[in-house]
Amino acid sequence: MASNEEAKPTPLQLSSAFLLTNKEKLTETFIQDFLNGFEAEYGTFDNLPADISLQQQLALAEEKLCQCSILINHKITPMIRDYIKVQFQKHLSSKHVEIKMKEENVYDLAEKYRKCFNAFFYDTHSVHFSVLNRTAIGDLELIHYFYLMFYSMSTAKRKSGDRCLCLLLVGRSSTGKSLLCESVFQQLGHNYVNDKGVGRWETNGKNVLLMYDIQVSSLFQSQDITKLKAICRTEPASVKKHSKTTTIEPIHVFGTSNQNLFSHTFLTYERGNVNLKKNYPSCVEPTKKILKCDIQAFQFRFLEAFVRQPPVLPYTNLDSFHFKVDHLKIGLFSDMVDILLMYSKENFGSQYLYVYAITSLCFNINLLTPTQKADLKPKVLFLIDHYDLDPDQVKDCLSYMD
Repeated sequence: MASNEEAKPTPLQLSSAFLLTNKEKLTETFIQDFLNGFEAEYGTFDNLPADISLQQQLALAEEKLCQCSILINHKITPMIRDYIKVQFQKHLSSKHVEIKMKEENVYDLAEKYRKCFNAFFYDTHSVHFSVLNRTAIGDLELIHYFYLMFYSMSTAKRKSGDRCLCLLLVGRSSTGKSLLCESVFQQLGHNYVNDKGVGRWETNGKNVLLMYDIQVSSLFQSQDITKLKAICRTEPASVKKHSKTTTIEPIHVFGTSNQNLFSHTFLTYERGNVNLKKNYPSCVEPTKKILKCDIQAFQFRFLEAFVRQPPVLPYTNLDSFHFKVDHLKIGLFSDMVDILLMYSKENFGSQYLYVYAITSLCFNINLLTPTQKADLKPKVLFLIDHYDLDPDQVKDCLSYMD
């Protein structure tokens, strides 16, 4: 466990020696001598099954310390136990090999992400969008609003009073929701936990509140529904954080679930379904405990994409966490530009959305290849002028692109 060889002290060891008292130095010497003797007497972890071997070593160490002194056993046992556990983990690691896989080029992965994302959400036979608050959408198509909001969540911090909708991706499991959306927001988001606890609202400056695989119906039966309604509208929401109460800063909200909050109606029948299903009612209905006004208020804050069957993706050998946030930022860059070029500022229900999107493009443009940047930068500059951003917004956008 501990080496008997005398090595030349490192600069860090020399400087740390000045921080220790003579008593602490004697304690370190005792621990080192104890570990040397313990290893020489009891050997390694190889003789017994793993769990039994570790517990036996810990028990032997405590017994040997008791033989030295009850007081020493009380003071030093925690350090000895931690050391033995670390050595045990190293011992187990030495028994296994860790394979290394060749990583794909970030731009190749970004292109795969773009193709998969578009194939997924533009499959109108498999994915349907619903919204209650049409005013927030303006004249945009629902899929375009979803794209712009999704991309903005990856980069732009949310501002209070933006009147933008939050996003829900719901429906059948094992369809690609984790692959395309949950995986990228795991890097940026704070995972919402429905369990009780005062630390679960500690977003720590993260940009997205990720409601991962939630039971939508259970939200309406918890006290969190009032907080979530306020958070979605960027209204002040007071929450407990350990020994104090604080207010959550504005944060984007993205949720996934197998339960749909909205009702959805497709134009075609479900593929391979003998019931020839087109209509999918909401999984949340008013009861004595679930108020209709709460359901409507929650719906008023969301745009929902419902997946009734697996869309056909161009790649089939991708695991759930294959893509990262940079693949999103690079892969969907040109799609965001194309969508913004289709509209003008008058088409938006809130000016914050196009400012979020254009600012995000400016911030992410340096992630592109030189060829991509040369092709898309003039279009981004046109968007800045086309949407008539104010001087401070223009200044920020240009500084990001330098």
